[in-house]
Amino acid sequence: MRWTLTPILQTLHGAVFRNAPPLEQFATRSWELAPGDVRSAPPAVCLPGQFDRVTQLSPFASTMEEERKLLLGEPDTRHGATRALLFEDVLLADGVLYKADARMHLHKRTRRVPPVQTVREDRPSALYCSSPGNAYFGNWLIDDCTTYPLALEHGLPITSASIVPSPQMLAYEALLGMQPRRCDGTWFDKLVVFQDVGQNRDKHRRFKSLGERLQRGRQVKPHPGVFILRGQAGQRRVLRNEMQIAERLQRARGFRIIDPMRCSVPEIIEVCAGAQAVVGVEGSQLVHGLVLMPAGGSLLTLQPPNRYCSLFKNLTDRDDQKFGIVVGRALGEDFEIDADEVERTLDLMDAAQAVTPAS
Repeated sequence: MRWTLTPILQTLHGAVFRNAPPLEQFATRSWELAPGDVRSAPPAVCLPGQFDRVTQLSPFASTMEEERKLLLGEPDTRHGATRALLFEDVLLADGVLYKADARMHLHKRTRRVPPVQTVREDRPSALYCSSPGNAYFGNWLIDDCTTYPLALEHGLPITSASIVPSPQMLAYEALLGMQPRRCDGTWFDKLVVFQDVGQNRDKHRRFKSLGERLQRGRQVKPHPGVFILRGQAGQRRVLRNEMQIAERLQRARGFRIIDPMRCSVPEIIEVCAGAQAVVGVEGSQLVHGLVLMPAGGSLLTLQPPNRYCSLFKNLTDRDDQKFGIVVGRALGEDFEIDADEVERTLDLMDAAQAVTPAS
């Protein structure tokens, strides 16, 4: 057991000076785990004039100019390398890493006063969680679960104990064989931290491995697609005619419909596995289908005009899948989508030339 005032002193220092140095400045060493690469990004699939309806961007989006550029595609898109950084004698307390005068937040603090009573971990450890992953289920599944195998190779996989995992997260952990140690108030003799934001080929390999493990032992047969309902879950972006569109695709195209908030993870996998297309309101719930979608599949995002985001295009480009959008029209704080436009866009996606799967 060890007592420390580091979190309190750091908090007071930050409140006064607000100029803490970056944590990576205090790494003992850093090295490349997987190289970056340059690949062509195809244009998104959409009907004319869709982006002109966008009035406001999601906090996850960058700028209107960058979003339009992403929509149009680029011949040479650079994807960063995956790197590891080793820290010695570093503290994790209430979701914040502390080393010397530096700190890195993994999530917002959950307590007013950080813990001062700590324990020491002398086994080599590796942090796989991220700030976005601790805040949003979608980022947890596409990023943190993808980084977990790296942590397993470099020590004891650890994450912050201050974030209570949801039942769905625990179910995915069990199916993926993830056994992290949840830590708080812990000094690490050696801790590896990853920079794993680049959508390089190794991250493609690790993400697709998640889907393969989730489908292991199942008789997966291809089917036309799945509509993943969002309803009023998460941050509000309610599609008023969501169920009508889902049922129309079910009748016209043989789509399956699932509400992931009302189903177990095995039931979600059973419905989504084999889907050639995943359709739904842009949001974390689409990741249930995306993690299982094969190369050449199509992700069609139904976008509110006042919260537009094409973040998933980075993933579909990486995984040799097609990305499409239909932008709705505002109805008060909610929105509505033209079902005819959904079907016409799916027709365009079906006609789009398949790309060569990544090696």
